[in-house]
Amino acid sequence: MGDLRIGFHTLGCKVNACETERMIHSFKEAGHEIGDFDEINDVYIVNTCTVTNIADRKSRQMLHRAKAVNPGAVVAACGCFAETGSKGALKDEAIDLLIGNKDKERAVEIIESYIREKEASGEGEEYPDALSEPQSSPFGTGVPEPACNKESSPICSLHDHTRAYIKVQDGCDQFCSYCIIPYVRGRIRSRDEKDVLSEIQALARGGIKEVVLTGIHLSSYGIDLYDERTSYNELARNGEYVNARLISLIEKTCEVNGIERVRLGSLEPRIITAELLSAVKAAGKVCPHFHLSLQSGSDRVLKRMNRHYSTGEYLEKTALIRSFFEHPAITTDIITGFPGETEEEFLETRDFLNRAQIYETHLFKYSRRRGTAADKMEGQLTEKEKARRSGILAGDDRIRRRRFGDYYAGTVKKVLFEEKKEIEGEEYYVGFTEEYVKTACRAGEDLTNRILAVNVTDKYIDEQLLVFFN
Repeated sequence: MGDLRIGFHTLGCKVNACETERMIHSFKEAGHEIGDFDEINDVYIVNTCTVTNIADRKSRQMLHRAKAVNPGAVVAACGCFAETGSKGALKDEAIDLLIGNKDKERAVEIIESYIREKEASGEGEEYPDALSEPQSSPFGTGVPEPACNKESSPICSLHDHTRAYIKVQDGCDQFCSYCIIPYVRGRIRSRDEKDVLSEIQALARGGIKEVVLTGIHLSSYGIDLYDERTSYNELARNGEYVNARLISLIEKTCEVNGIERVRLGSLEPRIITAELLSAVKAAGKVCPHFHLSLQSGSDRVLKRMNRHYSTGEYLEKTALIRSFFEHPAITTDIITGFPGETEEEFLETRDFLNRAQIYETHLFKYSRRRGTAADKMEGQLTEKEKARRSGILAGDDRIRRRRFGDYYAGTVKKVLFEEKKEIEGEEYYVGFTEEYVKTACRAGEDLTNRILAVNVTDKYIDEQLLVFFN
């Protein structure tokens, strides 16, 4: 077997993106070449997503697309879809291999072994360790597997980007009624703090200026590292949820030389405490951008979703953030058309997003997921109705985003420029402020991966706020 050309495609969350980068790094270390997914490759690896039935369909589409590009190639379904859709996937002629989440670290070994057997036999035989058995429950016996191999410091920066996403934990114990992820990702597993910091230091030496701490449930980082296993809910102190492990990781990340910006991935509202915010502000490098998961602005819907907070508590947390930071960006996720969601409950959500002054909303139309509690609930809405509600919230979101950006008109902000982009026939450098406002700037020199102070205008081009130098 000679060197292989591998094409990757990633679906889903930032954790998947990190894991793809680790696999790419491993294949390069093994002497293989990384090719474009839409070109002829020897192997195609699709790092799949299964959070919704739509995600399953997209995963299958990409796997079939790979086989169509090169019918003779080895096509591997990797990740969450390989866990939940294994029975159907094994019957799919477009899929040669299934690689579960826990076997991503062994992707090189699995692919190479499969191809050696294929060459020796003249036909592909299923490699016995290729399929990870789906987990019936995230809670098992014994010590959980680590979030990643602690003997290595894998690089998790994204291709052609200036920021790096650092996977610090895997798994989730929350069991929201609509979510299958605890069953395919398993229980909470956190990376050792020293291992995370070693990776960040390596990225800083490579020129990365901004890192994002991310995970499947970032708010639970470190709870499995205590002497006795605790739970997210047991972190309560005087009614507040204080995660000293997460605070320590944030503080030490900010101490890494060369790292100028630190962002936090999605957080649960309950993790937002005065202690956390005080530490974040004192650290000096954490961007005033907080992604607080909401999902619905109706308390009744939140209860059916098995979310562990109320809209009142959420508002208290946004007010607390604003007491520490001037005009911070607060972003969120919303699911429209959850089973049984009435028009009144939908309008409660619409009103709540305005009252909470959410900067940007990631909108998802509810998608039934077999195996979840929500799939069995009565009152499933039509796709047309879910789309209508999503469209209304999207219109509101555009107004709030524009209003948030307008606040900075006439001010000077620091922007990390990421890439050169052609917009309306002209070349601009685009980048983000600390608050994650996307900007565009004309410049005669290369601004890529530079953090520069710019003047902010009140004009936009292609939804990007125009900025300029003096």
